[in-house]
Amino acid sequence: MLDIKLLRDNIDAVAKALLRRGFKLDTQKFTELENKRKSLQVRTQELQNQRNTQAKQIGMAKAKGEDITTLLSQSNSMGEELKSAEAELAIILADLDNFLAGIPNILDNSVPDKQEIIRTWGEP
Repeated sequence: MLDIKLLRDNIDAVAKALLRRGFKLDTQKFTELENKRKSLQVRTQELQNQRNTQAKQIGMAKAKGEDITTLLSQSNSMGEELKSAEAELAIILADLDNFLAGIPNILDNSVPDKQEIIRTWGEP
């Protein structure tokens, strides 16, 4: 399977190299999947950061003896949103893996475009 970093950094060169194998890379689909993955991953990380910050606030409020019911309800709703974002991210990552699994390897530059018979052994 191709390295996803290679696709992210140089998708046009990879698409051109895959044409030598007779494979047309759907660059638009890859770009769409990658953009969805990026946005969901950023959103998930933001929610995780907010959850951690809120957990610290709850701990400090508890230590001071303050009422934490509103903080807990906010934390619970954020937890549900985080679970939803993580589930969506898992689906996108699975789609991206399936897409990448269908892409053949790139031919080395030393491999000729046309296959020529150099020598034979025995009778065909």
